[in-house]
This record gives sequence, structure tokens and C-alpha cells, in this order.
Amino acid sequence: MTTSRILASLALCALAGSAYAVSSKYEDSPYAAGFGSYTIVDGERQWDDDFGYQVTFGLPLSWEDTALELSFFNGAFERDIDGEDDYHAGITVDLVRDFGGISFLSRTDVTPYALAGIGAVRDDVQGDDEIRPMANVGGGALFGLPVWGMGLRTEFRLIGQHESLSAPGASLLLDYRFLVGLQLPLSPLFASGEAPVEPLPEEEACEVAVVDPVTGRTDCRNDSDDDGVDDTMDQCPGTEPGVTVDEAGCPPVTGGEDSDGDGVMDADDQCPDTFTGVTVNTAGCAEPQPLVLPTLTFHYDTARLTGGAQGVLDEVAAMLRGQQDLTIEIIGHTDSRGDDGYNQRLSEERAAAVKTRLQGLGIAAARMSTTGRGESQPVASNETEEGRAANRRVTFWLYLE
Repeated sequence: MTTSRILASLALCALAGSAYAVSSKYEDSPYAAGFGSYTIVDGERQWDDDFGYQVTFGLPLSWEDTALELSFFNGAFERDIDGEDDYHAGITVDLVRDFGGISFLSRTDVTPYALAGIGAVRDDVQGDDEIRPMANVGGGALFGLPVWGMGLRTEFRLIGQHESLSAPGASLLLDYRFLVGLQLPLSPLFASGEAPVEPLPEEEACEVAVVDPVTGRTDCRNDSDDDGVDDTMDQCPGTEPGVTVDEAGCPPVTGGEDSDGDGVMDADDQCPDTFTGVTVNTAGCAEPQPLVLPTLTFHYDTARLTGGAQGVLDEVAAMLRGQQDLTIEIIGHTDSRGDDGYNQRLSEERAAAVKTRLQGLGIAAARMSTTGRGESQPVASNETEEGRAANRRVTFWLYLE
């Protein structure tokens, strides 16, 4: 190969590498590519280096960033001995893996890739021809162009061929091929020209549909009084425009306080020390119900209350002192460690410990009963320390005399 030809091929690759364009990707589309090629042949061949062409068809695979390509290449090479041409053609099947787009000068999507594959090559030498197996590896880069998702593609391949009439006596020939061409996605060629029609989303199922009186739109949720609280959460749905509301969608109550947070103002609350979260009647007093206190727990393998649990019982005692018609059942629980009989006794001891604590805070013993459920009613997994700690607890049932 002459020096001028080598420089020409390298310059062509460099020109492609310096191109820039706006990327347009058809990531799942089959594609075709056409290349001009320049091959530096193995020194054992009796040929000069020369130009040729290649046509490639690609199909993206389900593996991410991977495609299967079928390529046909052809070239004519001048014989050293007489200046006439021999012909070199073949097909390859290659697996291509790209490495994602990278920004080039902030204007280009450049996608580097690697490939490897096998194929067959046909050499026509002085009128005789033969077909031999071959393999190749290589890589390149695809530069996005702003038309139809096209790309400018540069590539290099190292090609290994088993024997050839062009190199008598050589068992393995290595050629070097440089390629530059255009790649085109095939999807736009077969498209109807009309934008695809997106299916309408399925209508959302809901218990109550809200119809916007202005637009007529039907939704599962709406804010009919425009107070910023969805109708599904709004406890005061008819708020006048411009009125400031709380998280429940209700105007703030003025002229009073709700010390225990039960929704009944202190001025009307006959039981002002109700425990937080307890359901109350219109007078602000607790109704019959279960009372679960997650922080009312015990140290492992004991009936000794944790520090936080003692503070909780202070609040429970205040509620009982403020509502004398309340009675409670105290129910003890354990985690699963230990045998059933032991855990049953421990749960009864825990219920008794709570009763003793409440008696010390002024609650009459006659208003309290105790029972133990052992490990039979866990509220969390006994496979973790956190779960076992939650299961070592006492719960209440509130009753009215």
C-alpha cells in the first residue's frame, strides 16, 4: 500500500470523528448501514491494499444496548505479479455492544461500540475461487445526525481468515479494515406518516365520582370549595371562598382551646384529659373501645416497664381520674421466646404490673381487671429484635360502667 493511501484512510476516519450533529435515536428499530472501506491486507497475500464497500443490517436484541448484525463486504485487490485484480467478498454475523451516548462539544451524541463475529469469505484469485471460514473483532463510534435518526458511523475491524489462494502456504491471514458510512433506522421507512394513537387510559374506579360544576370533568377526587383540601379528605366541604382552613378543610375554631386534642373545645369538654387518639362522644368523653399504646412496652424477660411506658401510664391515669365511669381491662403480651406456659405467666405479671402502677397514681383497683394472652397475639415479627420488643406490651379495653 502506498503512503498516500494510508494517509487518506486515516484522514477519512479523523474527519468522521470530528463531525457533530444533534442526536436522533430509534433505539428499538432495525437499521441498515452502508460503508466505504479501506483494507490493509496481510503481508503474505500477493495483493496491494485497496478500497471496497460493506452493507450491514442490524436488529436490536432484548439484551440492553446489544444488537445482531449481518454484513456483506466486497473488494477488488490488485495483484502484485501482473497488476490485474482479484476479488475478496464475504458475509459476517456479529454481536454488537454499545456503551451509551456521550456528549461531544455539547452538540453531539457519540455512541462507542465493540463487535465480534464469525463468517465466511470467498477469494477469487486468477479465475480460481474458494470459500474459507473467518472471524473478526473490532469497534467504532456512531455520531448522531439530525435527519431521520441517521448516524455517521466509523469502524475498525481485525479480520482473521483460515488460508487463501492469495497467500499459498499461509494458514492464518490477518487483515485490517477501516470503514466509514451512514446508518439509517428502518422504522421511519415503513411508518404510515401518522402519529400513533395512544390508547385512552382506563377510567379510574372509585366509590364516589365528583363532577366539576364548571368543566364537567368527572374525577374520583376534586376540591369543590377550592380550599386546597381534597373532597375525599374535606370534613367541611362547603367552606366559603377565601376562608383559611386547617388540614381537615375546616375553618379554625376561635374563642376557645382544645387541650386534649379530641375535637371538643375545653369550654364544652366534660372530660378534658382524654388520652390522645381515643374516640370521644360530643361531650369529649371516651367511649368503649380498645386502646393500643405502642410505647407501653417491657424489658426482655421481665415485668419491668420501660422508661417511656411509665410516662404513658401517667396520661392514662389522668384520663381515668377525669372520667369516673370508665373501667379498663389490662391485657398483657409477650414475645415468642420461652415456652408457652412461661410466657403465659409472664404476660399475666405484666398486666398486674400496669395495674399496680395505675393504683399508685390514684386509680381504684375495682375499676381494673387483668388478663394475660402470652405469645398468642403478636403485632410484629418475632424474627427481629425490634419486632420482639413491640410484642412485649400491654393493651387496654375501655368500658363504661
